[in-house]
Amino acid sequence: MDDYAAYLLPMLVAELDAYEDDEHPDIAVSHESGWTLSAYPSGLLIGLTRT
Repeated sequence: MDDYAAYLLPMLVAELDAYEDDEHPDIAVSHESGWTLSAYPSGLLIGLTRT
């Protein structure tokens, strides 16, 4: 829910290993142009675009 600079993405991804939350198991980044990437601890990466 925070704004991140690109250089902070490795720290965001590291949260997948450090924190377990059954209700919110992923991290996600979004861009104002409408795309979103969600990453899960399993390695699954989902990309969505808004049309």
